[in-house]
Formats: sequence, structure tokens, C-alpha cells
Amino acid sequence: MRQNVVPPASAAAHPGILLLSLLLLGCAIPWACREAQRDPPSRVTPSSQEAARAPLAQGTAHRTQPLGAAPLCEASAAIVVGFAGDTPQVLVADNEVARDLFRFELHSQGLHPVGELRLEGKGTPRDIEALVAWPPPSDDAERLDFLVIGSHSRNKRCERKGNRQRVAHYVWHRGADVARLHFLQDNADHLALALSSREACTERLLRGAPLWGEALCQRLVVAEEESSPATCESLNIEGALVDDQQRLWLALRAPLLDGDALLLRVAWPAEVLTVDAIARLSLGGRGVREIHREGSEFWVVAGPVGDAGGEGFALLRFAAQALADGVVLQPEPMVALPQSTEALVRHGRDVIALTDGAEGDKKSCKRPATQVLVPLP
Repeated sequence: MRQNVVPPASAAAHPGILLLSLLLLGCAIPWACREAQRDPPSRVTPSSQEAARAPLAQGTAHRTQPLGAAPLCEASAAIVVGFAGDTPQVLVADNEVARDLFRFELHSQGLHPVGELRLEGKGTPRDIEALVAWPPPSDDAERLDFLVIGSHSRNKRCERKGNRQRVAHYVWHRGADVARLHFLQDNADHLALALSSREACTERLLRGAPLWGEALCQRLVVAEEESSPATCESLNIEGALVDDQQRLWLALRAPLLDGDALLLRVAWPAEVLTVDAIARLSLGGRGVREIHREGSEFWVVAGPVGDAGGEGFALLRFAAQALADGVVLQPEPMVALPQSTEALVRHGRDVIALTDGAEGDKKSCKRPATQVLVPLP
């Protein structure tokens, strides 16, 4: 069922100058100051709601602002957090950096770098592709709890890597520059067994009898069997959310089920990954690249399942109360997004799309991650 939600009104442009803020910081944060440019985040204006179903026109997003610099090159996830009374911060993950998250403050000009947050403890997930607050913070919290979620996918050579198949709960106390590991779920051995056959998957991965459970297992097992460097579309987690009942759901980039993306409700905390509910997202043959909550809605970044080609990136939304086991959600298209959008931050009546770059050497990026200011229609 389509979610009928009135889009927010269009906002006027208010571009700022990031360079001035970086100068005021005195370039005390090397990765934040290298490669700083004068251009503010570009504004990408959709011509209509149909723009959300197609790629951006060539050249529309040509003016972009780098999101810091090396080692932050491949922005892969973001979460807005804040201690009571403090300026909200945005934690950004890089899927090639395992031990640190990059901290930004959200100002009228966009995201301003303020430092790093070290992830302390043995077993940090690699290939971080999702961040989510867990449990949701209270108004008077002196600590923040969040989950760091590895993609659980294979690497660029389509090799299975156990250190990607982890979910970690971290605790960050006010004033600290480290977040300490509270609980680690390591799924490497569990998934190796669970995805070896459909019967093993049904027995080990499913709890109860969620609708489409057997179909999910069939798709996961076939994807494992058919994975190769040319078509490596095995299990790939790229988003996470907490529903109205405080239950954790994981959002998949791959595989798809009959062309729909999948949301999996999982037991948490738990020693290993198990699924007790499944919902489907009709995204036009695309997978989930990011998902997060905005008030009473969930906002979804849809993008190609593979690394090249396919439908363009787009932002869609659906009502949070509609999420349940066995539903097929048809999110409302909102706006087209730049190619390689991997994370999203609300910015007043606009959004800031964080795009993936390319890793270079220790001092520079082959292609920097960027922030692009996208007006909502």
C-alpha cells in the first residue's frame, strides 16, 4: 500500500562557506582540513516527483564539497547523536576504517569536522555499513549507546570475510573521545552453517515462521552458491532501524526477493543473528543503501544492487507504523540523489547526501567523499 504523506515545502537556498569554519578550527584535525575547497555543498533541484525514480541529470551535482579528507575517503554510514544540552553531532563511518568514526557538527553551512571517536575493544566490525542508536537515547542521558554493523558481505574479490559479519554495541560517555565495546555478536561461523543449505538456513536463521522465511532462505543460499567476482550479490546489510516496539530491523542491499528489497527483524541482543519477521520494500529493483527514522517516517536511500549500472539513487519514505511482518511497502518517492549516496543527514527542510569516494594512500583520497545539499520538493 502506498504511503500518502504530504511532502514538506520547498526551502530557499542558504549556502555557506565551509572553508572559513575550517580556518577557524586552525586545521587541528588533519583529515578535516586537507583538500578543503571554497565551494559550499551543491544544491540538486528535482524537476518533479518523478525525478526520484531516475538518476540525476549529468552535471547536476558537479559542485560538491569534500567531506573532510584522508583517511575519510569512503563514507558508508552516518548517525545523528547528541548529549542533552550539547550541539548534535554526526558520526560518519568509512568502510575502509575499522577503529574510528569521524565526528561532525551540523551547522547552517553543513557538516563541520570536530574530531574522531575511537572504537575501543576487540572485534570491531569491518566494512561498516550501518549505524543505529540502541537503545534510543533518553533526554537526560550521560551516555549514548549505538550499534556498529558490518555489511556481512563478501569483499571486492567476492571472498567471505568473517570480520565483516559482526554487530557491535558501543557505549560513549559524555566528554570521552572513545566509545567502549559493550557487546559483540560474531556471525561468521553461524552464517557459514546457516547458508550452506535451505534446510540449515530454516533451522538456524529463522525464529518462528515469518512470512517469506523459506523464500528468504532460498534466495540467500542460492546467492551464496552463485556468488562470483562477476556477480557477487550475496547477503549485504546496508541499513538498520528501530521500530515503534523498540525492535531492531536490518535493511538489505542484496539479495532482492522478486525485485523487492528486504527488511529483516532480528533478535537483539542475541549471540547470533536470527530473523523473526520480514517486510518487503518495492524500490524498483533497487536495494537499500541507507535507512533511518525521521519523526513518524522511515526514509530510505535506494540504489543499485551492484557497484555499477542499474537504476539511479533516490530518497523515498514510508510511515513507521506501517512496518510489520509480512507487509509489502510501497514507499513514496521524494527526490533523486547523487550517485553513490551512502548516508543521509536531515538539514532543516533539506537533506545532506554523503557520497562514497575512493581510498588512496594514507595522506590523500583517490576520490574524496562529499556532502551534497539536496532540497526536498
